[in-house]
Order: sequence, then structure tokens, then C-alpha cells
Amino acid sequence: MILGIALICISTASIFARMMSDVPPIAISFWRMAIGAAIFWVMTFIQKNEPLPGKHRYRIIFCGLFLALHFICFFAALHFTSIAKATLLGAMAPVFAAAIEKIFFNRRWNRGMVLGILFALFGALILQSGEMGEKNNDSTGIILALFAALFLALLMVFAEKVRKNADLFVFTRALYGWAAIVLLGLGTSLNHNLFYFNSSDYFWLVLMGFIPTVFGHTLLYYALRYVRPTVVSAVPLGEPIFASLMALAFFAETIPIATLIGGGITLVGLYILVTNH
Repeated sequence: MILGIALICISTASIFARMMSDVPPIAISFWRMAIGAAIFWVMTFIQKNEPLPGKHRYRIIFCGLFLALHFICFFAALHFTSIAKATLLGAMAPVFAAAIEKIFFNRRWNRGMVLGILFALFGALILQSGEMGEKNNDSTGIILALFAALFLALLMVFAEKVRKNADLFVFTRALYGWAAIVLLGLGTSLNHNLFYFNSSDYFWLVLMGFIPTVFGHTLLYYALRYVRPTVVSAVPLGEPIFASLMALAFFAETIPIATLIGGGITLVGLYILVTNH
């Protein structure tokens, strides 16, 4: 039930981002993290929670870095490709997480996992092939979405040990806080506008901070204490469905046949991977 609520909440992120077409991806990511961090800093101050254990001090910095890069890549991908394709390829995180667990933690793959990975990769290939004959190739968006999936997988792997013995609110305030610091540094060094937008953009930024972040991503990190990273990173499996339906409703953004076929095969593969993990 908790992961289902998280799925619905995070599915709104791409819609809110499209509502702010003039706001740079780094700015969207920064405000999303800054709002989330501020909320949890206030909550932990009121509750007088213990600080994050010192042994996780450097690990949480890497988690913040990966989360910042995940959001930058995902929101940037929306400028180059459709919401359906960005969310479908962004849901490839379980493939990367399974590969990381296999290579670095020597966790075994069974036949079902191998089959699921092959299906997911084949579906991704069909997704890309559908654009080969078109003039406006969206390869940049596809690559950015895949990097977003990779950084999400790295985040889940690094965060798994931290969440084993860290309070949820203390963990999220540190995670969102470090991500906001990274994004602020990147934004200012690259001379991106982080503070001056249209009045309507501030409304969408606040919604971005609350719905997909405070309620969406935070519930994923809650589950991470009880479920392995590959499973948690697979929750966005349903995001392409919800996000595509909302994109059709709000932006009349149709879904090409190649995206439907390739996306369907990718989702089947990811489902097989997770259920056999």
C-alpha cells in the first residue's frame, strides 16, 4: 500500500516539470530538494531526533550526489523526449541495481532475473529504433533518462545500509539537504537561474517539493529499510502508465506505436526481474 501511494505521487513529477518549461532542470531539482529538506529539518527539530550515525556521514553525501544527478538527468530528458519515453527508460533502475549487486556484492542472478533483464533491454532497443527514421532524433533524451535510472539505482544501493539503522526523517533531511547543496553548487557555478521565475512557476515548484518528494520519494526510502534496493527501485515501473495518461490529458501528448510496444516489453521484463529477485 505504501509503495502504491509512492508510485502515484512520484508520477506527478514529470507533469509538474512540463508546467515549468522555462525553469532549468537544475533549478527544478534544487527547489524540489530544498523544500523537502526544509520540511524534514523542521519536523526533526520539533521531535528532537538523534542525528544520523557518524559511520554513515560520507555515505549520505554520495546518496545526495546521486539523487541530485538523478533529478537533473530526468528533468533534462523531458526537454528532449516524450514523458512516456523518459519515464519508461527512467524505470530501468532495477536493471542497473541488479548489475551493481551482482558485480560489487556478489548477489546471484537466477534464470528469471536474466530473462527479465533481456526483456527489458530488448524493449529499450525497440523504443530507440522507433525514432531512427525520424528527423528529430531524441537520442539525447534517451541517454539522459538512462543515466537518471543509473543514478537512482546507485542511490538505492548506497542508501540501503544507511536506512537499516537510521530514522526515516533524519535520513531524508540529510539526503535532501546534501542533494540541495550539490544542486546549489552546480547551478551557481554554471550560472543557471535558480531564484527568479514567473509567479506561476513558484506554485508548481512548491507542489513538486511536496507531492512527488515529501510524499513520493520519502515513502520509497521508508520501504528501503524492509525491501532490497532492486525491488524499491522498481516501483517507478508503474510511473510510465500514470504519467503517460496525465500527459495525454494535460498536453495531448500521444504515445507512438514503437513506444507502446517497446515500453510494454520493457515493463514485462522489469516485472519478471523484480518478481524473481
